Amino acid sequence: MKKILFGLLLFSFVNALSINPVIEYLYEPDSLGLDFKEYQLLTKDKAKINSWWLSPLVKNDNNNNVIIIAGGDAGNMSYLLNHAYSISYNGYNVVLFDYRGFGKSSSFEINQKQLYYNEFTDDLETVISKVKEKWNDKKIGVLALSMGTIITNSYLKTHTLDYIILEGVVSNTSNFTTKVENLKNRKILLPKSSKKYDELFFVNLQNAKNVIIFHGTEDNFSEITELKKIKKINIIEFNGGHLQGFHSLSKNYFGDLYINHITSFFNNK
Repeated sequence: MKKILFGLLLFSFVNALSINPVIEYLYEPDSLGLDFKEYQLLTKDKAKINSWWLSPLVKNDNNNNVIIIAGGDAGNMSYLLNHAYSISYNGYNVVLFDYRGFGKSSSFEINQKQLYYNEFTDDLETVISKVKEKWNDKKIGVLALSMGTIITNSYLKTHTLDYIILEGVVSNTSNFTTKVENLKNRKILLPKSSKKYDELFFVNLQNAKNVIIFHGTEDNFSEITELKKIKKINIIEFNGGHLQGFHSLSKNYFGDLYINHITSFFNNK
């Protein structure tokens, strides 16, 4: 497994902290020997969302779970294939998708200074809806990374999920952009809806039955102080920076300790 993942690790996932989509894929799942199907899903406004649905590499109790990966603001879903492989290696069903403007999804005019677009929530909603149609007998959740935590929390305003796994969490967009501007000297734009997002963040979390948050002790952008006060949230801290959880929590193979935390959490519920 280490050998298979080595090439992908050379292209370690980088979060730009402002939108930086890539059209071309680095790899496709079959290059790692993964059994997958590619689906192009249509949103309410007719945008095409490209997705890869990966079957588990092993049979175990984790087969009863589906983890949808809501990526950050850079690259495309192929940049997360190493994450997906490790999750699948532990028996989970995995779904990857590209927001509009990323990968082979519909083109979309993007200002790279923008933190996120509300349309990305429609993209996630479309994917989750299709997953629920296919796997209504399984527990369905989202692994959300940085910008993906905004999109996932926005989805929870009007929907429920069995679980969410957040890393590089954005609980307050105003504070987050201020930190990016101060630390990266980069001006970040927010949609008008961001104020409402900040007000409802903790309310929306209640629509997830289980919440796991991974937080790097050297993450200068995410805030978890208020999140620590909520009993239903399981917070796992690791030595590392923003979105370095899989890299930091690796022992025998990429992200094995990270996934062990997730599985242990599920088994104790």
